[in-house]
Amino acid sequence: SPAAIPVAKSKLPHDNRGRGATDTGMNHKADRYTGIGMNYNGDRYTGMNYDDDRYIGISKTRSRQAGADRYRYEITGFYRGVLANFVVQSCSQTSFYGSYGSSIRCLNGDIAFPTYSHSFIAGCIGGAVQAVPSCIFELLKIRLQTTSRDQVANMFVLCRHLMARDGPRCLFVGFHATLWRDSPTYGIYMITYEFCKRSIDKHTKNEFLASFVAGGISGVVAWTIAMPVDTVKSKQQAGHTKLGLVPCLSEIYHKSGAYALYCGWTATASRAFILNAVSLLVWDQMRKYLSTK
Repeated sequence: SPAAIPVAKSKLPHDNRGRGATDTGMNHKADRYTGIGMNYNGDRYTGMNYDDDRYIGISKTRSRQAGADRYRYEITGFYRGVLANFVVQSCSQTSFYGSYGSSIRCLNGDIAFPTYSHSFIAGCIGGAVQAVPSCIFELLKIRLQTTSRDQVANMFVLCRHLMARDGPRCLFVGFHATLWRDSPTYGIYMITYEFCKRSIDKHTKNEFLASFVAGGISGVVAWTIAMPVDTVKSKQQAGHTKLGLVPCLSEIYHKSGAYALYCGWTATASRAFILNAVSLLVWDQMRKYLSTK
């Protein structure tokens, strides 16, 4: 099961998690998607039962406090793990593009117009390198996003707690799945980008548009291929399974079918298009700018 994070005393006047809450604060029947740990048995959003006679005639001070609690546990709950996610993107993107460019140069290729074979090999190497920081910080992000409102949602506190309990090895839970998710798919990612960019630029003669659209398409293609493995990785890092990559894929497929491996594809594809379109556009333009200096 997921690591139990040190629990802080709730500031809510009426804290009832309801039945089925686990040590991580996740009530799968109540809040399956955000993991904020809200109790839908009482008031759907705040966990406060406003139908209770105790809240009739509540003072203005208590009303303001209730409003503050509502804001705190509703709005900020959507941003649980945002620091870890920021670190994930910073470390993974930096390590990937740096290792990709170095690999192209080691292959004696032209980074401005690499061959498709060089793009694939360098992309696989870059994906393998960035799998290391991605595994660590995605583990922290997932654990933070599956904590209840009463638990300390702090990346550094969680990291110290996991290290003290299980040692450094616990930070690499799901690394095998992360490596398989990132290494081959980043090779396909860069091939798709180079092909789409050249095709679009040939017809539009617009370099910015070509990089933006090609980046978005390559992101959607790569994440579509990676989603089944990413589903397993997330289950492993959340502590929902002890199975390896292939046994877990087989179990999900036999229990719920292929649909379960692509659950949430629309949201993932939308995010992938925007994120990778901007990311590859900025990388391409900065590479060209710095190469002239």
